[in-house]
Amino acid sequence: MKKVFFLTNTVDLTNSSDGLAKKIHSQVKAFKECGYITELAGYSGKFYKIEDHQFSIEENGVFSKTNEMLKLLEEYILKQENYEILYIRKFYFTPYFLNFLKNIRPKFKKIVLELPTYPYYGEIQTVKGKIAFWIEYLLVIRKISKYIDKIITFSNDKKIYGINCIKISNGIDSSEQVYSEEPDRNIINFISVSSISFWHGIDRFILALKNYEGNNVHFHIVGGGNNISLSLKKMVQDYNLIKKVTFHGQKSGEELQKIYAMCHIGVGSLGRHRSNVYYLNSLKNREYLAKGIPIIYSEVDDDLEGNKFVYKVSASEEMISINDILKWFNENKFNRKGIVNFSDKFIWNSQIKKIVSNI
Repeated sequence: MKKVFFLTNTVDLTNSSDGLAKKIHSQVKAFKECGYITELAGYSGKFYKIEDHQFSIEENGVFSKTNEMLKLLEEYILKQENYEILYIRKFYFTPYFLNFLKNIRPKFKKIVLELPTYPYYGEIQTVKGKIAFWIEYLLVIRKISKYIDKIITFSNDKKIYGINCIKISNGIDSSEQVYSEEPDRNIINFISVSSISFWHGIDRFILALKNYEGNNVHFHIVGGGNNISLSLKKMVQDYNLIKKVTFHGQKSGEELQKIYAMCHIGVGSLGRHRSNVYYLNSLKNREYLAKGIPIIYSEVDDDLEGNKFVYKVSASEEMISINDILKWFNENKFNRKGIVNFSDKFIWNSQIKKIVSNI
């Protein structure tokens, strides 16, 4: 009996509008389709769940909560029959995490760690966070190779922390593939769907709209509810762009699909250089393609470079030209059905098979 224990920590797995939650459920589904009994551990609302077992985390503070979580996980795992794989999607690298790995190591043939973004130091914005990173590095990360067999990465790194990598692509669930005919081009509708972080660079696109004189474009921003989205709304007001930009808030399911269906171009990350990430397999880009929508972004994505349905902007603070984007768009008659078919290569089932075959 092949068993996988899939471990994650901070993502709320019940949040249907959270792209990371959707991704994790799709990965678990793919492991099951590959013949593995898969147990998922992660947050569900206010509780931490291991399959049908629900726990309250009483501690406050990131490290205290993480340690309590790991104690619960260790007690549960040690009572189970042995597993083939422990799949860890990122984690807080505390000293207790090392002890956890040491104690549960005999229960698993292989332990793998997924690092969704690497290097990720540039994503840390606070002084406290940067100090915590270096404490992690000195106390934990340098020793982690004793317990981790492989690192799953979307980057081109061969080794991370001295551990051999398995390179895969960010994936999608087949349910993400929804084809709709391209709407008329009287108004060109752009869409950005994200958690709205500084590295998404949405402000760069708003600034580009400010410098574009035409009235034939509209920008739909989905996601937010944080300080950055508030600053973007202020930008739109200050630049008198209210008629050109709509903030939809968080959307999922049919509501999100209706917005996708009226849009022409997906706006991926335009600011990854701000976190010193220049090579990336963006999940959101693949979700745009699954809807048949051509995309613009700034990083290097080896799976997408050179395709006609991709428009690249600079990985810098250089001004983006809406005129140039529209010229590219209007010179092409995009085969939206063909773009959806292209996204077949990113279905999670095929990516999980790469992992299994390499471990």
